Amino acid sequence: MGPTADGGYYLVGARKPHAALFDTTQLGTNGALEALRARATELRLRVAQTETCYDIDVFGDLARLAHELAVDPLRAPRTAEYLARCSFGDAAGSNVDTQQPPADGKNSCHGP
Repeated sequence: MGPTADGGYYLVGARKPHAALFDTTQLGTNGALEALRARATELRLRVAQTETCYDIDVFGDLARLAHELAVDPLRAPRTAEYLARCSFGDAAGSNVDTQQPPADGKNSCHGP
């Protein structure tokens, strides 16, 4: 499991599918990681945790990723290429934590 600072997770790895592992009532909440961990324990699955990272929940998260990939595009070349065609206004590179893109319209992506 890869935890996020907001109580969720960005990564789940397993050797085979475990549909019963995911409680959809907890997805997207700050208790998602603990719910996942509890369910894994109930299913008697072995649990390991990787480093804390972030996921993409809000516009500011996407702007953060775009900025990071502009600096180091080899981390995710195709994503970097796509996000390079997007405009994030003043959000790119900042610690913006907004639910919505800027109202000034500077958040469009062009191309396939």
